Amino acid sequence: MTHLFHYPAEITVMSKNITLTVTNYNDQSFSSKVKNDILTVQEKEYIKNAVSSRCREFEAGRYSLKTAYFKHKKEERSNFREISVLKTEYGQPFIVGKSCGVSITHDAGLAAAAVSNNSSIGIDIHCGVQFSDEYRMFIHGEEQKMLQSTENQLFFLMLYGV
Repeated sequence: MTHLFHYPAEITVMSKNITLTVTNYNDQSFSSKVKNDILTVQEKEYIKNAVSSRCREFEAGRYSLKTAYFKHKKEERSNFREISVLKTEYGQPFIVGKSCGVSITHDAGLAAAAVSNNSSIGIDIHCGVQFSDEYRMFIHGEEQKMLQSTENQLFFLMLYGV
């Protein structure tokens, strides 16, 4: 049986070498769905004693990373529990048994994750950040008008990062 999980605020941007997924995890039902449908036994064990707010960040990060991974590899998302995301001794996430670079970040109800072809990658998300003049040097006047909404700014930063 195939299960395709799609939460209302999931955005994925892909390039040849990198896939980036951002998920809004403010939905109250998100946590229970993720815990039951997406996390492996090892992942559940890792967070069992964590504070609830940290659990939601962890769960959303795993959801975003697994979504990005399946899309990056062009595989159907039939079972999120097929892959397990753990951390190295230095805190870097990795997908058990897979050869790819991964990164996870979260802030203010958004979790983002990136997958790259066999190379290291790092991402960071900060909500409420205003565009500086440095960014505007690379943006056409019409694009600057479009970026007046926060949603469009998030999409632009995703594209800029990829």
